[in-house]
Amino acid sequence: MYGNLGSLYQEGTVNVINFKRYNATLNTDADVTPTTTLSVNINTAIARKSDPAATSGSGIYTSVTEIPAIFPLRYSNGKAAHQLLPAIYEGGYDNNTNNLFNGQLQIAQQIPFVPGLSLKGVYSYQKSYAFGKTWSLPMTFYSLNAQDEYAVQKVGPPAPTLSE
Repeated sequence: MYGNLGSLYQEGTVNVINFKRYNATLNTDADVTPTTTLSVNINTAIARKSDPAATSGSGIYTSVTEIPAIFPLRYSNGKAAHQLLPAIYEGGYDNNTNNLFNGQLQIAQQIPFVPGLSLKGVYSYQKSYAFGKTWSLPMTFYSLNAQDEYAVQKVGPPAPTLSE
């Protein structure tokens, strides 16, 4: 018999990106009779991934490489100067859950009157389920116009949006 429980947590480049996984494994063999062996193997996992709704980890790196170094991400008054920060922290969330179950039942029967001959039957079952939920919000950042006044820039959906 073999059993295993595991968990994994990974935080992304920013604290709103993360990945969690929980898994369990059970493998057991039993000699039902002197010539019959029964094996059961079960493997299951639950994985949850969280991202910002308006960007992804790779999208963050792409945006960072495209913003010239002389442009600020925030102005001295704290207002966002580029859509990257609102996309990460204010644009909502994109959460995904994946559940997986693998099961296998195996029966091996040795044929006693024919040495070396056996009969094996295997039944396998796999079930997976995925669920995603995205909550997208309008985002605001600011630019400076010619009069050094802050101009509001709107990005994202015009109203909060939920998709499942």
